[in-house]
Amino acid sequence: MPSSSSPPPSKPIFNIKAIRLTFILCLLFIALAIPATYLIAPYFAKNQYLSKITSQDASQRQLAYQYLIKYSPNQPDLLTTEPVIKLSDEQILELASTFNNASRWSKSTIPSPLYKRWIFAQLNSDEPSRQIIALEHLEEIATPKLTHQLIRNFIVLSRSKDTSVRYAVLITIARLYHLIPDADLDFYNGSLTNFAQDDDPIISRQAFIISALARNAPFDHSLAILFEDDPATVKEAAYWAILYKDQGNDPALHLNAVLADFRNPHFMPHTLYALASASNNPKAQQKLLQLASTSPAQITPENQIPVLRAILALPKPDFTIKQISQSSQFIAMHAEEPNDSALLEPLVAAATYRSGIAMIESRSYTDPFGLLVRLATIEGVHDQKLEGHMLWMVPEEAPDLLKIATQRVNSSPIPAAFLSALLSSDTPIRDLAVHIASQTLSDDQIKLLISKLLENDSSAAHTAIALLHALTNQADPDLIESFILNEQDYILSKTAEFARSMQDPHAPLSTDPEMLLISNYYPRSTLLMLLLHSNPAHQHAALEHMLLSNQFSNADIIELLDTKRFHYILYDILPKIFEDQDPADIPQLWLWADIGLQNLQLDILKQWYNINRHSLLELTATKTKQ
Repeated sequence: MPSSSSPPPSKPIFNIKAIRLTFILCLLFIALAIPATYLIAPYFAKNQYLSKITSQDASQRQLAYQYLIKYSPNQPDLLTTEPVIKLSDEQILELASTFNNASRWSKSTIPSPLYKRWIFAQLNSDEPSRQIIALEHLEEIATPKLTHQLIRNFIVLSRSKDTSVRYAVLITIARLYHLIPDADLDFYNGSLTNFAQDDDPIISRQAFIISALARNAPFDHSLAILFEDDPATVKEAAYWAILYKDQGNDPALHLNAVLADFRNPHFMPHTLYALASASNNPKAQQKLLQLASTSPAQITPENQIPVLRAILALPKPDFTIKQISQSSQFIAMHAEEPNDSALLEPLVAAATYRSGIAMIESRSYTDPFGLLVRLATIEGVHDQKLEGHMLWMVPEEAPDLLKIATQRVNSSPIPAAFLSALLSSDTPIRDLAVHIASQTLSDDQIKLLISKLLENDSSAAHTAIALLHALTNQADPDLIESFILNEQDYILSKTAEFARSMQDPHAPLSTDPEMLLISNYYPRSTLLMLLLHSNPAHQHAALEHMLLSNQFSNADIIELLDTKRFHYILYDILPKIFEDQDPADIPQLWLWADIGLQNLQLDILKQWYNINRHSLLELTATKTKQ
């Protein structure tokens, strides 16, 4: 019987031990791969790219710069590594240029030491354009200690053959003046004195103005005794400066120096604004009265502007007292009917403005001169603080400017008077109407005005509603949201978006309003009005653009402030922005003055802002931190 035998044991299909080992090895590989991917690889990549930063090959350097641009926002220490620290000045400038092209180079995104090195690399450059850029950015890193260290740089740059560099040094000194230690004042004051003697009349003119306005800056009165061939634009600034900041031992001597040139017909008109600043002095007032006494029959093209300036410089008359002053009599004389003489019309308007009383027979509202006299009367009433005591009625056919200006002085402002201006295609007038309405109407009246605008289903009406909401928060939020979603109307959508953000600082903004200032996609006057009513950072942007930007010439600013009466908005808001300043110290731009005098006043306002803008910058920084 055959013996039984069991079949040989079969081998397992899978090697369990091998599988376990493979699985463990995979886990180990994954465990090692993760840190290799997230820790080791980035480390080698970082070193690899940073090693290219000093390469002789420009394309390799650009790879390093692009790496830094991509990763430095989340790894700011990349910009403080040794390869970056050891870059030469030229390499720093190349790095900054690449970052700037990617909109990544600013004080807020770059470590302070690197940003400071960039500024000084440009400051020490031989290229005027780079030196000017450095001077424009110095204020961002300035400290009292730094102003002391800058003395050597300023000595060198103030001797530059490039006029733009010298002017930039002068403006930088004005901006840094609040930081200058007492120990260094002599040097900086000496620099202002040297700039006042600069061969370039623009620099010399601005140096006189800054010397008068700057804190603790002693004024060298001898410089204001100029020569016959000095430009009148320099002389008028020097005249004003010497009497604005008279700290000499014998003030009468300095006034006499100005009065001596008053007797020179060529220079006499340019002494008048200086004499206005010293009008409390009997000698100065006598000269102003002498000019103002010129009868209308004696007005010529040669003496028209001097008489106009004298009228505007005289004290506002008070016709309520029995004994009328001499100056009041002369103002009243020039406010009389001009008998269709175009030469006399500016004098009549100026005298009417000073008195706040129209002394000519009423003319049609369609008559250009009649409009001027009515506007001058209203503005005179407002500036004499007499508003609120009577109700001024303006017919429907009156120009929009007169209708809305009248509401500034009405005892009971009328909402309906704003409607046509709010719907106007003249955007500065529309913006002015929004501002005045926000200042004079109650919340209920604003709501009534918005309800009237809603009856007009037009883009102009909707934009006006959004603007009113921006300043008063009285429109329906759902309505504003619907305007924002209107993709067919860019101006309306952006206006509504700005309005929402002004009432809710946390609301998103798809477009930085400050960027629109340098574009042509949005009305400039509207944007300036909104920014001035907004937060300190936006107020700073608006004032920088309006007063210091190369895009805004003096002629442009005067057109906006005077012709379009944006003056109302600016001078309503400036005292609120600069609360630390006495409102009386804010330089004025005279309405109804000639263009030459307004140019001088505008230059004074610009330099006053240059010197005082630090307080707005500090407020902006504080609000940003909060």
